Amino acid sequence: MPQPLSTFKKTPQQFQIARPSVHVFEHSPQLATFEFEALVSWTRIEAHLFDLFVSIMGGPESELIKSYPSLGTLAAKYDYVCPHAQSKLSEIELAIFSELLKRVESFSKKKRNKLAHLSWGTAKNFPDAYLLVKLGVFILDNIDHKKVMVYRKIDFIEIVDDNDELTKSIRHFESILRCPSESNDKLLHLLFERLEL
Repeated sequence: MPQPLSTFKKTPQQFQIARPSVHVFEHSPQLATFEFEALVSWTRIEAHLFDLFVSIMGGPESELIKSYPSLGTLAAKYDYVCPHAQSKLSEIELAIFSELLKRVESFSKKKRNKLAHLSWGTAKNFPDAYLLVKLGVFILDNIDHKKVMVYRKIDFIEIVDDNDELTKSIRHFESILRCPSESNDKLLHLLFERLEL
């Protein structure tokens, strides 16, 4: 996981924050592809979450699903879908559904929002890393090292792996709901155990 700059025993040299005239991703184009993949992996979560919501609300032809795209925020979508889930899903299905939503929300707050909304920077003596910082927490001559996070290749890979594992669980659950079978109970319990519920 990314570490605060304060854990590194060196001061960043030629520290730059992204501006129209500062193209930070030119600092390490290869690393930029991993940062981009970390963001793309979040879109996979959202796509399969939508498929799950469609299944819960009666399929793509359901009148209920037509209002979904206009709801805006993830919280608004949850508020819209959850009452239908509570009335339709079994106890174990509802437990799995609630856990998946909780993890999506946690991933969004802890990982995705930072990548999408904070500012990227670079330093000459950190050639294989990007520095993530919230604007306003530093003065260029007096950087608060505790509030600057160092992202390396392994950090982006871990984000992608975590997102893909969550996507896999969402997709698995959606397929169980969409295609009922005699093995559903067994599949649900296996997923329940995998989520460590």
